[in-house]
Amino acid sequence: VLIHSRIYNDVFTEKHIEDSYSFFNDGRNMRNKWHNTRNLDELLQSNTDDLAKRNNRGQFQNNSFVLTPGVSGAVDILKMLIGNASLRPVSFARALYKREILDAYLREHADNEWNMVTFDFIDLCPVLVSFLIGLNFPVKLEILKVVAK
Repeated sequence: VLIHSRIYNDVFTEKHIEDSYSFFNDGRNMRNKWHNTRNLDELLQSNTDDLAKRNNRGQFQNNSFVLTPGVSGAVDILKMLIGNASLRPVSFARALYKREILDAYLREHADNEWNMVTFDFIDLCPVLVSFLIGLNFPVKLEILKVVAK
């Protein structure tokens, strides 16, 4: 079990919790980068770059595919006022789960050493879970006999 360091205090020190409960500090045992972008291309590229930087094989690597809502200026406010943009996180997730976006990216990078991935609103694309499991367990179709008329 990985826990956040905010749980530690004078009594429940990191060493005490490791020795007594076998719970470990997530900061030392897991790399987890928040990409803080609402741009789809930046998110995918940042995940690719982050995976390439992975240098500690003793850590879990979490790649986050979560777009972050935000407003960066008057143009964004105007788009929201006329209904051309949204701050609703679900609208960002829908953009990510569009056909040939995330699935194409994951296929293209299937040989990378993915360890763990985080998604938002996975219920919008339930087939993604099966797809990710399938990347780990490729199925080989072997035709034993063909009969044709």
